[in-house]
Amino acid sequence: MTSLTSLTSLSPPRALAATAAVVAIALPLAGLTASLADAATAPTSARAAQQVRVTPTAFDRGRDADVPLVLDGKVVDGDTTVPVPGNATELVAHDADGYVVLTIIDDRDHLVRVADGQDPVDLRTLPYPAEVAVASDGSTVFTSVYRTGTKRSTIAAFDAGTGDVVARRTFDRYAYALDGNPDLVLVSASKDTRTLEWSFEGNAVRTISSDQGYYADLATNTLAAFTGDPYDGGCTRVSAVDRPGSTLWRDCDAAVISSAPGGRTVTVFILSDGPGPSEVTVRTPDGRPVTTYTNPRGTVGVAGWEPGGSVLLGVHGPKRGAIVRCDDADCERASAHLAGTDW
Repeated sequence: MTSLTSLTSLSPPRALAATAAVVAIALPLAGLTASLADAATAPTSARAAQQVRVTPTAFDRGRDADVPLVLDGKVVDGDTTVPVPGNATELVAHDADGYVVLTIIDDRDHLVRVADGQDPVDLRTLPYPAEVAVASDGSTVFTSVYRTGTKRSTIAAFDAGTGDVVARRTFDRYAYALDGNPDLVLVSASKDTRTLEWSFEGNAVRTISSDQGYYADLATNTLAAFTGDPYDGGCTRVSAVDRPGSTLWRDCDAAVISSAPGGRTVTVFILSDGPGPSEVTVRTPDGRPVTTYTNPRGTVGVAGWEPGGSVLLGVHGPKRGAIVRCDDADCERASAHLAGTDW
């Protein structure tokens, strides 16, 4: 097949829950029993940023998003709308032949290829129960399965274009894939709280950071790790993937959920949980908070980044949702109104 082009795009409203789940999944450290509700306050570092209130009805309709998105169970790509079977959750990649989508059918995650005017093709039923990660280059999908009986985790890599298994390996204790490509995957490993690089050629594993990574994006060269248990004073440390020992910035109140070419990141409060955060903060490459987007009566998450640098926010309230395009404080609605939250 032709080369796949990746998109960091999520399907509201489940995608907004996923933004918090990124942080929740990243907290596998034993004994975390503190109440998240008690910690639901904004990070002090984010309060220095300009505040922008974003709601589904706050902005005039602008142009459509410049990248394809999964919206209300359909791929929307400019004037093209392609239905997806099941409960579509994430656009993995697209090319001239169509779109590869992660979708839930009969409570199982499936890789499905869809195209305008063609029947969908089910490429692969993914393992269950599993945490699923999509490579930032759109080439590979990773599943991570933890077995309580053996206290071991199995990570598998699947070709996103065909559904074929690329590699599979078992790790001690809890471990899960962060990001990768057809040759390797970065792994968050709770054993000795490390970040690993597993190379498929030779099945070789090496430690790249003594801190446990919880977010990685090879496309933007971004790695975020916890310096310790965030419930007990642990902080976020951000580095480049190719220089994991060199700290770009550090914050004890924030967790990274998205990154863009050039080094900008989006963060939420470090102990965010539940259906999704009510605010997110865009930061400069050195970690300085620039703009905090707040949805007081709902959730806000990152749906993607446009080639021009605008961030696309998935904004949802009880009755309506929308994709909102923002450049700092300049925002407009980039979609029709979507369904509201179902919680």
